[in-house]
Amino acid sequence: FDKATVEPTPDPATCSIGEKVWEDSSKDGVQNANEKGISGVTVTVTKPDGSTETAVTDDNGIYHFTELPNGEYTVTFDTPKGYEPTKVNVGDKALDSDGQTVKVVVDNADDYTIDSGFYKPTVEPTPVPGTYNLGDYVWEDSNKDGIQNSNEKGIAGVTVTLTKPDGTTESVVTDAEGKYNFTGLENGEYTVKFTAPEG
Repeated sequence: FDKATVEPTPDPATCSIGEKVWEDSSKDGVQNANEKGISGVTVTVTKPDGSTETAVTDDNGIYHFTELPNGEYTVTFDTPKGYEPTKVNVGDKALDSDGQTVKVVVDNADDYTIDSGFYKPTVEPTPVPGTYNLGDYVWEDSNKDGIQNSNEKGIAGVTVTLTKPDGTTESVVTDAEGKYNFTGLENGEYTVKFTAPEG
């Protein structure tokens, strides 16, 4: 009797998926010619059996996974530090961003259109609070009426102490004309204390 010829079972076909992570400087969700890839981004594929595999984008932002049998996969992109995800699904599949989590069906064909775009957000500088000055004059009220008259002179060398909203203090001394000034003060409640001059 002749032995029957047993044909070997062919290995199932495998395919590749992948493409690019790029910096979408125009924030329009589409890869433009002048926009560069982002290197060092971790990309994870979850396979039909639940197992995972990771890849890291190269200097041009390119990544790929190979030897994948037919089935449904999930591709997840980590957000690179200092970036935010751009708009998704706004144009040609080969050029737009598919987002950070993408369902991919492998069906006897490679798919190199799975892209994800990110942009650097504009960081608004923290506004510096306005500051103001506080001060005036220490004078000798020779007529004791509580009003500065034109013939009454300032008193030099008087210590003036300012207590700030946080409880800290600052002191200045009146100048030759009796004037004093505190500068660089933010909004808040302050207390000014005058040390009476000798005599």
